[in-house]
Amino acid sequence: MHQTISARTTRSVTAREPAIQRVRPSTPQNSSEGFTFAAHPPSASNPSQPMKTLWNPALIAGALASLLFTACLPTAAAEAIDAAQALEAPAGSPWRHITASIDSRARDQGITTVSPTTSQASIRLFVETSTIFRGDSREISPAFADLLSALVTLMQGQPDARISVLGYGDSPAVRYNPVLLGLRVRRLRTFLANQGMPFKQIKASVKSHEHYDGPVEFAQGVATGRLIELRFHPR
Repeated sequence: MHQTISARTTRSVTAREPAIQRVRPSTPQNSSEGFTFAAHPPSASNPSQPMKTLWNPALIAGALASLLFTACLPTAAAEAIDAAQALEAPAGSPWRHITASIDSRARDQGITTVSPTTSQASIRLFVETSTIFRGDSREISPAFADLLSALVTLMQGQPDARISVLGYGDSPAVRYNPVLLGLRVRRLRTFLANQGMPFKQIKASVKSHEHYDGPVEFAQGVATGRLIELRFHPR
């Protein structure tokens, strides 16, 4: 009976040996992911021994460098966008603040304005001569003089800014004094220069009413020399 048990035990051990020998690596030696795995089955003498995995240091270092480079791409792109915006800011942003302040101050005095449609467009003020001058003279009224002084101060935030003083009339002049209109336009130019605006950055002229393209409400006055337009340009 002892011999029978030993035979069965021997057959049982022998039957399990092929199962141990059939263990194969589950991952190929050269993986397409860039890593190398070499899996070894447990040895027959020690079935509890864990599987060993071999790492390729060079491939791991390359993969880590690639990941770090990819992670830096969004930051580099964001910095490039910020740099582009910074180049645009000095030209556009200050002028927007200036034109907004000019518009606000002019409207507080009841003056009609046409605000710029873009960041670098001019702002236009349309003023009747009765608001600017005293009677039929070329003397500027104190209230309008204070406004012009404040506007020149605002313009100093844009060193290359310009101001255009435009008078409108008819040709030939039969319903107004063209000489007085010319003197008024030049008086405004001189006053703006005395307030600190560079004289060469102020242009004064008289145009035909046919060139007028402002608000319709002043269309009747442009041919009679009763309208002055002030244009504030960023450069």
